[in-house]
Amino acid sequence: MFNSTFYVSCTRIEKLGASKERKKETWMYLAIPVLIYVGERVFRTIHSQMVAVKILKARIYSGKVVSLEMKKPSGFTYRSGMYVFVQCPRISKFEWHPFSLTSAPGDDNLSMHVRSLGDWSYQFYNIFQEVNLSYQCLLSLQALISAQPNLPKVAIDGPYGSASQDHSKYEIVLLIGLGIGATPFISVLKDIANDLNKLDKEKAKRKRKAYFYWVTRDQGSFEWFGDIMKEVSCMDRNQIVWAENLVSGDFMLIPV
Repeated sequence: MFNSTFYVSCTRIEKLGASKERKKETWMYLAIPVLIYVGERVFRTIHSQMVAVKILKARIYSGKVVSLEMKKPSGFTYRSGMYVFVQCPRISKFEWHPFSLTSAPGDDNLSMHVRSLGDWSYQFYNIFQEVNLSYQCLLSLQALISAQPNLPKVAIDGPYGSASQDHSKYEIVLLIGLGIGATPFISVLKDIANDLNKLDKEKAKRKRKAYFYWVTRDQGSFEWFGDIMKEVSCMDRNQIVWAENLVSGDFMLIPV
């Protein structure tokens, strides 16, 4: 009886000691993730002061989409299909959200399209809508803002790579985009058109055909990239780019 009681007591003491040791070691497992998180936030906060970009043009489309044309920072190089993280201090100094670039590497400026699909993007859209209303520039469903002092400050971090940036390795490219998810493919099409316009014989021979199918819920979405697609069409003299817009509704696709 004494031995069994002594054994149980020793076991409890050992378990108590082990739990105390575990508690002492817990900080080691929490410290590293916390330090990484804090370091990443501090780095982005400092870095955002150096990569603030000037908004040259902002356009509002139906479907709560904002198109931005920004001045390209000096030394900023990227490939078509890449994305950047965007921060707007007027909304939050600590939130960064990824958006694909719709401009091509050969363009003078950067461009992107942001659709209101969440809390941050909804506030982002509202800021530009308020600027529109304050300057009475809202025309029909589309408004153009240019060189206005009340435009919000925007900072970018990147660029970061994606799978679509390797399109130059293939002779035939098939691009299928759904809604606003077609943004990286717009950059790819613009890049292909720029190469053809520059009469780059090596790239022109390598690229035989580029097919682009864009599926949207309504025809009003086509205006989002209308200007870019017209520009691509004008530069594509050899008709290498084949683009087709599809409207989905009631499980049926209607080519437009």
